[in-house]
Amino acid sequence: MNFTHLHVHSHYSILDGMSKIPDLIAKCQRTGMTAMALTDHGCMYGIKEFLDTAKKVNGKPKGKVKDCKEEIKKAEAKIAELPKWEATLAAGHMLITVMVDGQAVEQDIELTAHDRKDFQEKIADAKKAEKELPVLLEELPKLEAQAAAYVPFK
Repeated sequence: MNFTHLHVHSHYSILDGMSKIPDLIAKCQRTGMTAMALTDHGCMYGIKEFLDTAKKVNGKPKGKVKDCKEEIKKAEAKIAELPKWEATLAAGHMLITVMVDGQAVEQDIELTAHDRKDFQEKIADAKKAEKELPVLLEELPKLEAQAAAYVPFK
């Protein structure tokens, strides 16, 4: 059964209400209501907070899906670079391309202690990403299902 309160006062309503707007929206969501009419007396101050809070609440499910997809892309990028980073660290040197008189020239340079530390950190991050990727891939369909079933608050 759908139900919408059409006469609700917030703490902005002089002498009539004492509920904070985030609390009102949270209560509506807990009880299955997807809408509410804010009818404060004497002022319109609550409308801005009401709209901002509703927008924030409605953006969470889709935002979680987007964040999860971004984390998956980052993890896959790190994992793809892992063999190259391990080979460079094991060799102790790397090839770089520099422009000399308008031509690309490859130079072989030795890794400094700082470079070695950077590569070790990148490798550690990539190995951590290898462990996290299956969890993220498992979580993504669940988040997408939640976002698809989500009824926005109005």
